[in-house]
Amino acid sequence: MITPSESAGSVSISAQDMYGSGTYSSYTYTADDPPACFKEDTKILVLKDNDEKYIKIQNLRKGDLVKTLNNGYMKIDMIGKSELYNAKDKEIKKRLYICDKDNYPEIFDDLVITGCHSILVDDISDEQRKSTIELMRKIYVTDNKYRLLACLDERAKYYDNEGTFNIYHIALESEHYYANYGVYANGLLVETCSKRYLKELSGMSLL
Repeated sequence: MITPSESAGSVSISAQDMYGSGTYSSYTYTADDPPACFKEDTKILVLKDNDEKYIKIQNLRKGDLVKTLNNGYMKIDMIGKSELYNAKDKEIKKRLYICDKDNYPEIFDDLVITGCHSILVDDISDEQRKSTIELMRKIYVTDNKYRLLACLDERAKYYDNEGTFNIYHIALESEHYYANYGVYANGLLVETCSKRYLKELSGMSLL
């Protein structure tokens, strides 16, 4: 389980004391870092017409209410879109991964996400901790869950379809520019991105 503080060099910055139950992230992205995104046709759990339902991410719009893990329903502030070329010889962070129903019993449809998109989990192994620090320089937490990169989750598999795919991400409406939140994609608990990341760092077109 998550402890109040991680060991030196792998500090998790929980934002519960300053950003509700979202997470402040001090990680500095560079132009070489691939985006953390959902492949087109991923379904996000929202409140629509007073009913919870899953809607394809490309059909979501600013102002739609997304169900979060700890913050009820939050409005979409921004939606980003770009393209990613998926190839077998790409570096692990720059590929697509598939989370299938055999390895993730909570999902109802296979989920395809980028290697740098995080699945939110209660615990990580020593090897996952070490690999996360090597790739991201720190351990990060969202809504009191560890962020486990898809490319480091042994349950996730390479998405073998080669080609160019539309990818999307969302940032939720919040007074906190650096906060992100836990949401549900095809039934799996994953992270949103922060408004800062989507606007300043992702390189995505905002819809």
